[in-house]
Amino acid sequence: MITNLLSALLLFFIQPTFLVGIIVAILLSVRRKKQERKLFRVAINKDSHEIKDYFLKGLLAGLISSILVVAAGIPITIEAVIIYQLLVLLAFIIGGHFIYPIFTIPLTAFILWGANKIGLWEQLPNPAKNWYEGFAQNEWINSSLIQNLLIITLILLFLTVVQLMKQKEKNYSPKMIETKRGKKIAAYQLTPFWVIPLVLIIPGEAFTNLFEWWPVFSIGESSYSFLILPILSGFKYTVRSHVPREATVKLAKDLLAVAIFSALCLAGAYWIPLLTYIGTAIVFLGGIAVYIRHTLREKNGRQLYAPANEGLKVIGIRPDTPAEKMELQIGETVVMCNEMPIETEEDFHEALSKNSVYCRLKVKDIKGEPRLTETALYADDPHGLGIVFLP
Repeated sequence: MITNLLSALLLFFIQPTFLVGIIVAILLSVRRKKQERKLFRVAINKDSHEIKDYFLKGLLAGLISSILVVAAGIPITIEAVIIYQLLVLLAFIIGGHFIYPIFTIPLTAFILWGANKIGLWEQLPNPAKNWYEGFAQNEWINSSLIQNLLIITLILLFLTVVQLMKQKEKNYSPKMIETKRGKKIAAYQLTPFWVIPLVLIIPGEAFTNLFEWWPVFSIGESSYSFLILPILSGFKYTVRSHVPREATVKLAKDLLAVAIFSALCLAGAYWIPLLTYIGTAIVFLGGIAVYIRHTLREKNGRQLYAPANEGLKVIGIRPDTPAEKMELQIGETVVMCNEMPIETEEDFHEALSKNSVYCRLKVKDIKGEPRLTETALYADDPHGLGIVFLP
């Protein structure tokens, strides 16, 4: 029995969604470092934090969501699992914007509903039909399954909102974009991304038709299996008119509004079953609306990371450097260094050279308010001061 349980656990790590997630995390890390080296000759953060976040950030969400799903006894069919995995693969191929559960799970629900309505299972070619009948659970595909998928989506969405609200991301990687007037400004591609190990209840003994060793549990006359499904979570968005933290909070609040509206529909479905489908559509379309709203907000806002009229604009802070100790923030402007006004990076380095053991900066925050900050310098610091200025 223990061997079977370990085998079932091992299956989590070889599922397509988990492997796709690893590829995405690696690509995010490699592309970021490559872009930073191209722009600034060195990576701002040499750590592969994207890969670490992928494995660790979703563990608590996985525990909470699994407890809720199992405690509530929410069953999901094998068909839903397969279609979800196929949609994740498709989303990965077309760019990754729709790889998140706010899109993939509602779409899974509607594909299942549509396939059942047109009797797709009966229209499969004989070889596929014979293979499918070995584990088919299409008798479970009904409004209750759609409702279950919506409940799971909302649980994951609420947990994603909490994660976005609480995250204290410091690893902001700038990229350069050109405005309509030909001016180069900095922007930030934010890609919080993690895997949530979600324990699902699969009704019946269908899994034993695929894997004879799969553990099955009986409650009364009913049999159930458990599957740990990798759910790829996060969000992908660009910031150029706000402090990234502020933009993330606004985005999270928009997602929360979508979740609340959909949850109200789910509650109303007790009396009006059609609201289950409306609530599912709200999640999917609401996710798209949040993307559009965020894009317009950034496009029409003040260009926060444009060249400053006075001094040098800070667009990056290397970790574990004097700049981090001085609590410099991206979007701020350094106007003086060691009592010398600066306009270019040459001015800045010249001012630094006047005192090799100490640095005193006059900085203007994003609201234009001046402040002073200072720190000691050490000759063995591998990154120097650690400030990345707008080129």
